Amino acid sequence: MKALLRLILRLLFGYRVFNREVLSTRGPVLLVPNHVSWLDWLLVGLVLEGDWRFVVSSTAAERSFLHRWIMINERTFPVDTQSPYAVRAMSDFLEKGGRLVLFAEGRISTTGSLMKLYDGTGFLIHRTKAKVITCQLRGAERSKLAMHPGNFGSRASACISVRCSPHRNSRTCHTHRFARVSRSGCAMP
Repeated sequence: MKALLRLILRLLFGYRVFNREVLSTRGPVLLVPNHVSWLDWLLVGLVLEGDWRFVVSSTAAERSFLHRWIMINERTFPVDTQSPYAVRAMSDFLEKGGRLVLFAEGRISTTGSLMKLYDGTGFLIHRTKAKVITCQLRGAERSKLAMHPGNFGSRASACISVRCSPHRNSRTCHTHRFARVSRSGCAMP
């Protein structure tokens, strides 16, 4: 199924993945992609192995049956974003060698770049000593299928790519520097 979806995306949008091999890094690993469209979970999920889990809001999942079906399953890690224990649950999962995908901005970007990262991301990195991989999604924000506020020049056939950085360990990844490097794109190949 993944191969078929990758082929369809490749034909429609020129979908490409760069530095895919870094995604086979053993846990604990935190993958931090920028969030530019409603399709980001699909674009990233197509290249991940089965043990990766996406952090999702459990309250957003209660909006409708479709939301629940997409957001509550074996590939997701539901958290209550209003609970102070949400970060602890993610931390426990990572400390057991888990691999999480966290859209750390908390919302879709209004600029197309990685926006502000919240303190919880830095806490996770510091506490769990997780390896960090940044992931830049390019082109999805220009697709007509990615309906969101501030659509940056919609096109029917935008070229979409996923670019993964080499992993960093927590000793070399200071949170404030991590956010600055990720925003500038310097960590991307």
